[in-house]
Amino acid sequence: MSFALTNLGTVIGFDNWDGLVPCVFSSPRSGRSTSPVTVEYDSGATITVAPASLANALGIGLADGQQIGLQGVGGSLRAYVHFLDLEIGGRLYQGVPVAIASDESVPFLLGRLAFWDQASISVDNASRTLTVAQIAPGQQAPPAPVAAAAPNAGLVLGILLA
Repeated sequence: MSFALTNLGTVIGFDNWDGLVPCVFSSPRSGRSTSPVTVEYDSGATITVAPASLANALGIGLADGQQIGLQGVGGSLRAYVHFLDLEIGGRLYQGVPVAIASDESVPFLLGRLAFWDQASISVDNASRTLTVAQIAPGQQAPPAPVAAAAPNAGLVLGILLA
């Protein structure tokens, strides 16, 4: 796995495409941060998800967040939403809602909600790279291509751009 920074964004290259991204989670409330954690980039996940141990690592009360139910391929579970800062490739993404599960049964997943408002993400399968480019504050994310909104868009296009 190799990592390189460019002026256009953070380019994360993979020898074997696995979608894993190093990330540091920080809590503005407690002032604490984690060591880098490997999160899985999941373009199909609406919200960023983390196991219960994240709350302890950040010194925040798990149940202090808004309780929600999560439904996924593996079933359903209870989680609590906390607004955290994420550092990816040396860039800070603030106020990202993270659903911290009530147990350790979920992996770290990087979802779309609020994160995609602050970053432009592209996947290049030919070069095996995932590019995360931070959008300047006050700017909007570029609109999604029309094909991504088409109901019969290809499965891969729907997953990558949904």
